[in-house]
Amino acid sequence: MGLMPKQIDFKTKKRTERRYLKCSTNRAYGKTRCTLHNTNYLKLCEMVLEDIKAFSKLALEILLRLAESSDKKKLKELERTKKELAKKKQRLNDLELLLQRLFKQNVSGKMSIIITL
Repeated sequence: MGLMPKQIDFKTKKRTERRYLKCSTNRAYGKTRCTLHNTNYLKLCEMVLEDIKAFSKLALEILLRLAESSDKKKLKELERTKKELAKKKQRLNDLELLLQRLFKQNVSGKMSIIITL
């Protein structure tokens, strides 16, 4: 199709109902300003449709990569949270054991604890 003109005129041949696009610069000024370039309307529609499909496919691929990346981040965060929870549970168990030992020592008289509230 050559270089894109500033304006394209849409034409329809009355006898054949054939639609086409023609460079308005060439029509107005001739070959000195712009080479003749025209294209069949249906051909242009097919080219635009192909581009739309290609960009749609690319956009879908990008969205899938973003979703996958987001899922990986969420999984990492979940794993980190699980590890933190496990540490907290272990600390709670350790404190409970310590309290039980202190209570047993206090009950057996080995230790005297004064609790004030």
